Parts: sequence; structure tokens; C-alpha cells
Amino acid sequence: MASFDSLPETQRYLLWTLVQIARADGDLSPLEATYVEHVAELLALDEPSRETIRAALLGRAPLAEVAPPASHADRVQVYRDAVVLAASDGDVERDEHEILDGVAAALSLGADEVDQIWREAKAQPA
Repeated sequence: MASFDSLPETQRYLLWTLVQIARADGDLSPLEATYVEHVAELLALDEPSRETIRAALLGRAPLAEVAPPASHADRVQVYRDAVVLAASDGDVERDEHEILDGVAAALSLGADEVDQIWREAKAQPA
């Protein structure tokens, strides 16, 4: 099992971003919570770190900001995963869009890349 702080930068940034997206509209859906929990499980996050993630999801404690990954491919994948999470409850709220815009900027993704990721996400079956 790994602690949050010991995860590679891409995985830490992914979890941090997913928590921000899930909390953005002020309404944590069960689908969003399950998605983030599943990612934490896939990353073999230890229980204390999972508790930290849960507390952040519930707004009980902030999760320290994490620097974006260096690799362009990793940045694209993180953004893609964030879009999937935002769309998981069927409606991407304005607050979620604003955070995703900030994430795209932080990841230095171009408008064409962002548009392509959204097109792919919309083409995915629900």
C-alpha cells in the first residue's frame, strides 16, 4: 500500500484533480464518490490516505494542492479522467466547467486538445 505523498506526481495530481471536480458543484454524487474511491483503490492507496481523500471529498479537510505532471501524455490523461468524472453524474455544472478550464490551463493543454477530449467524452456511452 502507498501513501498519497509517496505516489508518483501524475497519480497525486490525478487524485487531487478528481477531488476538486467532485466537490466543484457542492453536491458530491454517489457516482463521483465511487469513482474517486475506485481510483484510490487502483492506486493501492493506504487506509490513512484514503481517509484523507474521503475527508477532502466531504469537505472536512482540504487536500494540499499538487503540481501538474511533467509529461504531456500524462497531462492529457489526467484531464481526460477529470472530464469523465465531471460527466459521470450526467450533468457538468458551471462550477465543474470552471475548474476544468483551470485544470486545462494548469496542464498547458491547447483548446483543440481540450475540445477533442470533450468530443470523445460525449461519444462515450453512459
